[in-house]
Amino acid sequence: MRILRYSLTLCLLAFFSFSAQAQLQFGGGIATVGNFDQFGVQAKGQYALNDTWRVSADFTYLFPEAGTAWEINPNAHYIFSDDGAGKKLYALAGLGIYHFGFDLGGFGNIGFTDVGLNVGAGANMPIGNMAGYAEAKFGIGGSEIGLAVGILFGN
Repeated sequence: MRILRYSLTLCLLAFFSFSAQAQLQFGGGIATVGNFDQFGVQAKGQYALNDTWRVSADFTYLFPEAGTAWEINPNAHYIFSDDGAGKKLYALAGLGIYHFGFDLGGFGNIGFTDVGLNVGAGANMPIGNMAGYAEAKFGIGGSEIGLAVGILFGN
């Protein structure tokens, strides 16, 4: 639990230490990881460094059949296609931290945390003054595959 608090604090500080300009986007959506048997809700933020590169972080709280699970993914995005109207395609790479835990009743709690690398791709599509996103990630270590869709606010 301490890792979760420190990671969330670090992500929030990183995103809010930048001035709130058009390069900062935040929002959320839904996600699935593993063999598509774990679904959850996702909070996401990203900051454009320039026209080609941006940094992103997301936190996903999953709802497995038993126990609790969450995932944190700080990633870098390389935008390789931008039509100028808001449609962007990007490759991503970064770190994946996946945690699963459950309560053993009177015997305490037990948890497992995996850390691995993410590689994948995503797309942004303008929706009014918001942006929709869709991402597919493959985790080397940690969870195997992840899909997410959602909406980002900010330009």
